[in-house]
Amino acid sequence: METIYFALGIASVFVTALAVATIWAVIKVIKLKDLDREFDRIMNVRFNELEQYTHSVQNELSTRISNTDHLINTRIDKVIDVQDTIHQEGRRYVDSRIDKLLNDPKFCLNNKSTKQLIKG
Repeated sequence: METIYFALGIASVFVTALAVATIWAVIKVIKLKDLDREFDRIMNVRFNELEQYTHSVQNELSTRISNTDHLINTRIDKVIDVQDTIHQEGRRYVDSRIDKLLNDPKFCLNNKSTKQLIKG
């Protein structure tokens, strides 16, 4: 009988130790799940912040590119206007020189006979 009581005592100690270990493992698993949930929540918050920052940077770059494009187009238009003005002034100057040359008696280019010869 004593061996049966001894075996039952050892079995009860073993079962008690196993129950304590199981409870301890369950508590650790619950804490790890809570930690995992908190980590997921923090990661989602950080991801959302990063996404918002990325969108703001994209919007800022888009705005700057648009402004730069507008500025470049404005400057190109001004350069084209200046080029047209220079071209018109050059034509006026050449026309005035040709008119002076035609009206200069030294060259006799305003002679009617010369005109008839050229038309001829």
